[in-house]
Amino acid sequence: MRVVKLSEIADLKNGHAFKSKDYIDYSNTLNCRMSNIRPDGKFDLSYNPKYLPDHFYDKYESYRLHDDDVIIAMTDMANEPKILGVPTLVKTNGKNVLLNQRVGKLEYDRKAVSFGYLNYVLNREIVKNYYKQFAGGGLQINLGKRDLLSVKIPLPSLSEQKAIVAKLDRAQRLIDIDKAMLAKYDQLIQSVFLEMFGDLRSNEKGFEKLTIDDISEKVTDGDHKTPNRTETGIMLLSARNIKNGYIDLEEKVDHIPQEEYDRMINRCLPEFGDILISCSGTIGRVTKVNIHEPFNMVRSVALVKPTKEKINSTYLESMLQSEYLQSEMTKSANTSSQSNLFLGPIKKLPVVLPPLGLQKEFEKNINRIRVEKSKTENSLLKSEALFSSLVQEVFG
Repeated sequence: MRVVKLSEIADLKNGHAFKSKDYIDYSNTLNCRMSNIRPDGKFDLSYNPKYLPDHFYDKYESYRLHDDDVIIAMTDMANEPKILGVPTLVKTNGKNVLLNQRVGKLEYDRKAVSFGYLNYVLNREIVKNYYKQFAGGGLQINLGKRDLLSVKIPLPSLSEQKAIVAKLDRAQRLIDIDKAMLAKYDQLIQSVFLEMFGDLRSNEKGFEKLTIDDISEKVTDGDHKTPNRTETGIMLLSARNIKNGYIDLEEKVDHIPQEEYDRMINRCLPEFGDILISCSGTIGRVTKVNIHEPFNMVRSVALVKPTKEKINSTYLESMLQSEYLQSEMTKSANTSSQSNLFLGPIKKLPVVLPPLGLQKEFEKNINRIRVEKSKTENSLLKSEALFSSLVQEVFG
């Protein structure tokens, strides 16, 4: 199979550096920014829309985007790039759309390559790793046109591309079905919560209102010193490992020796059923501790030890994940450089406290849903494994 540089079959057109002062409240003309490329690679013009004056559509005619134009993000996080270099189809929904800086319009030879094939070949882990080298040790990867187009890709004939895309599309559909089912389970959990406890902001059911400090034995965060890390030992987690509803051990996990762990537990001893909150960078991800292995944390993770006689940890987890508490955390965050949620504001977060019996009934309902959800999660793992094996089979 022939291997080519992307630059041999494509060119990249940079966007315009529109200014924040250009934005207006509403118009028919939108600025296409990186945030409109979602982590799943889909285009979403409605996500945090930024409107420009309608006359800009004529003024900046050379930056117009149309349906099925292909764009690529040129900036992403270095440690976990999600959209960098991933081709995305534009859908204007009848709006005027203009291309912003750090988003490139990919103009490719349609006689040599199809969009479907480009989408799969550029989404591979080997491509993401190639682009990571341009991070230069910084927090972000900022690709220039030459960098982005320098990646090498296998290029079979169009007929072979069509067969590859059809095979991978079939496997991808299985993944999409499982993900859609998981989303339905999450929606069901939210609807059960709303039915049992009502809208928390208005507290329509008149439950007692307290604070996190009132219902906790302890509120603290991870170690404030730089711990001595080792290749193996006891797990040391950070905010990147805290996801909504689970601890992600597939992310990079550091380790510490036993003596460091023994020192750190004087400040912070996470145990099964405690609540963890990411409090630096991406704040507000919440999970109940659902593993029994010992671990500790750095200061980017906060720990809440709920008083069991007052509050159920499953209820507290769901309450902190609610729109109301998420907005309260966002309002309480310090954003001078990067977002940080400190212990003082965490302790003051509002708690809507239903009777403990009702909280435990909620936990039983949620556990039944989660049993079914776990079956779909296992199915998703198998679907993803099948897809990965096919990618390896196709591209080597």
